[in-house]
Parts: sequence; C-alpha cells; structure tokens
Amino acid sequence: MKSIVITGGGTGGHILPLIALLPQLKTAFDKIIYIGSEELEENIAKQHNLPFYKIKTPKLQRKLTFKNFAIPFKLLGSISKAKKLLKELKPNAILSKGGFVALPIVLAGSSLNIPCFTHESDLSLGLANKLMANKCKAVFTSFKETANGLKNGIYSGSPIRQSLFYKDKQTALKRFNLSGNKPIICITGGSLGSTAINIAVKNSLNQLGKNYDIIHLCGKGKQEEFKSQFYRQYQFITDIEKAFLISDLVVTRGGSNALFELLCLNKPTLVIPLPKKSSRGDQIANANYFAEKNLVKVLPQENLTPSSLVYNINDLFKHKEQYKTAMQNYDVKIANVIICQTILKYI
Repeated sequence: MKSIVITGGGTGGHILPLIALLPQLKTAFDKIIYIGSEELEENIAKQHNLPFYKIKTPKLQRKLTFKNFAIPFKLLGSISKAKKLLKELKPNAILSKGGFVALPIVLAGSSLNIPCFTHESDLSLGLANKLMANKCKAVFTSFKETANGLKNGIYSGSPIRQSLFYKDKQTALKRFNLSGNKPIICITGGSLGSTAINIAVKNSLNQLGKNYDIIHLCGKGKQEEFKSQFYRQYQFITDIEKAFLISDLVVTRGGSNALFELLCLNKPTLVIPLPKKSSRGDQIANANYFAEKNLVKVLPQENLTPSSLVYNINDLFKHKEQYKTAMQNYDVKIANVIICQTILKYI
C-alpha cells in the first residue's frame, strides 16, 4: 500500500496546484495525506476527503522585526515534530508546493530518507524552495528557465485543474445572476484578496458599469455591501472556473498558477502584480515574463488608480483578439502527468 504526503499552504497558490494533481496521484497512491499549518489548507483537505495533520511552522516576516530572529529555533522544533509524525505515517514520498508550511516537512522527510519532491511555480525560486532544493530528488518548475538553473530541476510546467475547463455557460451565467448581454470582467486579488485592487474597483464602478458586468472576488474579510445590476462581489468562491468561463477579461495578481490557468483558457488578462515592498518581487517577474511574450497586459500597483484601471481594462478589451492569438500560439506545458510519473520512478 503506497502513500504520499503533500504539503504547502498559506495561500491558494500553494494549495490549488496540489489539488490539481489529485486525479493523477490517486491512480498511483492508495493514500494521500495533507500536512499543513493553516485553516485554509485544512478546509480544502476536508473538501477533498484527505486526511489532514497540522504542524505549526514559522513564517518569515518581510520587514525588520525581532520575530525573525526566533525563526531558526522555531523551525528546529517544527522539524522535530514533523519527524515524529512522518515516522508514524511512513509515506513512500513527499510532494511539496513550497512555502514556509512545507519546509520543515521536507527537511524532516529528507533526514528520514523519504524521497522528497517540490514544485516551484514562479520564475525565481522562493526562499523555502531554495532551502529545500538540494534535499529533493527533483525540483519541478513551471518555467523552463527556472529548471535550467538547477542540478535537479525538471521543467514540468504548471499543474492545471481539470475542473478549470468547465463548459456549461448558461449554468455559469445563472450562478452569478448575469444575462451575458454585456462583456464580463472577473476581478480577483488572489485567495487573500487585495485592498489596493478593491479600492480601485470601488472607485471606478460607475465608469466600468457603463460597458461591463463585473464579478469581483475581494478576499476573506474584505467584503462590502454594494447593490448593483452590473456588479457581483464575493469574498471567495470554490467554483472560479464558472467565473472564468463567462468572463471576456480577467484582472488578477501575478501569481504564476493563475497566469498559466488563464493562458490555458485564452483569457485576455490585466495583471496587477504584488509590489516588491510586499513580496520578494516574484509576481513582478512572472508578469513581465508573460508581458514580454505579449500574453498579458501589466499595470504596476504603484500606477494603479481608478482612472488607470478603467483605461487599461478598456485598452485590453479593444485589443483582446491580439492577446487571444498570442495565447493560442504559446506552447503550454501541463505538469500533472510528468510530476506523478517522476515520483513513481524514484519509489
């Protein structure tokens, strides 16, 4: 009886790619176990009937704070707890999606000689993946350039959910109570939402509503009461594929998973990447990579205003067919099968 531990979390970008791999993993493993540290991972694991185990892990604060000095000591404690858990579970392999949640699991698993693997979505390695890369049998990457810089890098592409290719347009329109008579924009700030995007949307609704219907995913705890014939606001939805299906344009952050999903769907996209002061600059690098290939339009957050949002959305809509053509001509690599096959070779 073969089992695998999957780990990664904190945001949807670390969780949803693992969920995308479940159909392939289920054909190879009798048991799939999720180890995480956040409520978000636990809820998603439950939705997919996965056994879930929680381990508290330290997270780096991207600012000068004394809390960061305690991280090495807390990490040692997390590794120790992860070792104890892994000895009980006895998995045949560990698959990480990176992030602070996964680091102690992979470091513990490697010390127990459990074959470990990780996937990096972004153009540059995140800190956790940098620290665990040499402990892994393979580092799967969404970008070819990322794999080229690693001794154990494998260019796999991005995991893509099969549910993404939802086809029932009429049901999707009913889901959001929209007629489909106007072009539809789906706006999302990622699984946690974006205050900057939310403010710009709020202050540009009157302008946008003249030409578009809007589905806005504002993030948990960020919802405000707006009543409008053309505007639908949600904190978070589990069936975003329905929103993507009926949308003519998408406004999103620069997370690689979302960009590759929208590329697969040929959806003209305006990208507002998380600024460097709030991140390591990974979303900016992802967005610029896609923009250089004419696959998306980019609006830096420092230039984001209600008027710039309206202008860029209108410009994207005006040139949407050019973006669709570029997307259709791009050779998208989907990771689902190659990741599963590679893991099986090692065990």
